[in-house]
Amino acid sequence: MVSKVKLFACVGAVACLALSPACKKDGGDSAKSGGLGTKATKKAAASALSYMPANAKAVLGVNIAAAMNAPVLAKYKDMMMKKMNAEITDVQKECGLDIAKDITSITFGFVGKQEVVAVVTGDFDQKKAEGCLIAAAKKDGKEIKMTDDGKFRVYSNGNDDPKPLVVYWADNSAIITQQESKSLLTEVINGKKLGDGSVMSLIKSTKTSASMWFAGDPGAMGADVPAQGINGVAGTINVDKTIDVKALVNFTDESKAKDANNTMSMGLMMVKGQAMAKPFLPIIEKLKVEQDGKAIKIGISLTSDDLTTIEKAIGPMLMR
Repeated sequence: MVSKVKLFACVGAVACLALSPACKKDGGDSAKSGGLGTKATKKAAASALSYMPANAKAVLGVNIAAAMNAPVLAKYKDMMMKKMNAEITDVQKECGLDIAKDITSITFGFVGKQEVVAVVTGDFDQKKAEGCLIAAAKKDGKEIKMTDDGKFRVYSNGNDDPKPLVVYWADNSAIITQQESKSLLTEVINGKKLGDGSVMSLIKSTKTSASMWFAGDPGAMGADVPAQGINGVAGTINVDKTIDVKALVNFTDESKAKDANNTMSMGLMMVKGQAMAKPFLPIIEKLKVEQDGKAIKIGISLTSDDLTTIEKAIGPMLMR
């Protein structure tokens, strides 16, 4: 059976068969960053948000090319590509897709842990993407079943596939979910989309042009949140010449934010006292945690030298 990973990669990622027009331009933000510029990534995020379900509890976006072409990760790029899932690498070989260049963004809307809508943006060619699907399946000695279901295209491993993927093809986007969540796509294309509310408010305060960004209920994204009284989180991981991580954790009242801040501060103090943490102390010292009313702000900025420090520290630990 063709794996769900490969099926998803072909339908979503392989659809991005040409560079986004913003990537092809010389100069401007794109040329400065070595990947997609701020304007391009903001446009991709806005396009993806227009397909988020109205009842999404959290949204997570990844700007692929912007992250993969960042100077700070240059020496790790080949290693990261080699460690990628072998099946996605197969797709890359079979279809001529360069994931580090050809995908603009992937955005996930979480209604619940089992209900997710993914939006892949790029410059799409459905016919070629499906041709790639057929080729990938044939290599595995299988056959992909493709059927039309109204406005949707359904992709499965055959009649025995319990969870086919449902795709709505739109301009520069493929909106993907599993069969049991098809009603989410139906609502979205009929105009019932994520509107103003707590999640959108968090998104508007988030830099969606960052390499990775998130906003909403962390539990909906599958995170285990031990702290009490959390009222939404938002944050970014921006990868360029440095790796800048910023997070905002909102609480229902100041006392809960204060308690969480104290707990985190004590935890950091304890970690610093551990022998195993000694090689990481220069990194730990950079971590900033502070209370701001009903919220806690967390931030850290890492240079290429910091990554080397982490790499050297982890090496001996892995040998134990």
